[in-house]
Amino acid sequence: MNPLSVHSLSVRLGGRPTLANVSFEIADGDTVALVGASGSGKTTLLRALLGLLPPDATIGGSILWQGRELAGAGEGEWRKMRGSVIGMIPQEPEAALDPRQTAAGHVRERLPRTAAAEATVAELLSQVSLDPARGAEYPFQWSGGMQQRLLVAMALAQRPRLLLADEPTAALDTLRQQELIELLTALVARGQLPALLVVTHDLAVAARLARSVLVLDRGAIVEQGIAHAIWQHPAHAVTRALAARQPAWPVGAS
Repeated sequence: MNPLSVHSLSVRLGGRPTLANVSFEIADGDTVALVGASGSGKTTLLRALLGLLPPDATIGGSILWQGRELAGAGEGEWRKMRGSVIGMIPQEPEAALDPRQTAAGHVRERLPRTAAAEATVAELLSQVSLDPARGAEYPFQWSGGMQQRLLVAMALAQRPRLLLADEPTAALDTLRQQELIELLTALVARGQLPALLVVTHDLAVAARLARSVLVLDRGAIVEQGIAHAIWQHPAHAVTRALAARQPAWPVGAS
């Protein structure tokens, strides 16, 4: 049984259809990319997977986690899922990080209070290629790439079964993008991150990072399949338009 199975998911916000008949699955060890332009419904889907849809939302279809239905679940049940089962890396590190809190402090507050917490903080920073000796520094002293790695360490601290990453490379230059892609790929390969769903508008990033790709447009999946194949031979007009906007990066094995 795949940990996450989404079947015919539909969402209406304020009576307006936002997602329509979205279906996909994520297995352990998977990295899946959800690709689409602004307004395609990516944010609504992420919110649905975290139980964070607004009160006026109407949801249909199914969100199954290990066979347990989450579509329509109450806030109490979702609180048990967020972070420790389904983790999240937000889109803007500067908005997500507290300038008054040290880097190590951000990780520490996600951990149980034990005598081994400091050693665990150092281990988590090392896992994302951050120097634990710099943990006493503040995030605003760090580059955007380091801040993004800190968000990954914070998410890993809660040991999620699935991590949702919202545009993790959007604010990074090409070199820092590649470093983050290599980091996330390595974490999945080593089993430190059981499964990953990356949301991006960048089809080239999706092809470098993910095994499979879902292309979203106007709330519906218009194309899906193996990431490299879709990057090299996009079939749908929306996918071709996304590919045309991206640099012709050489895409190797993810």
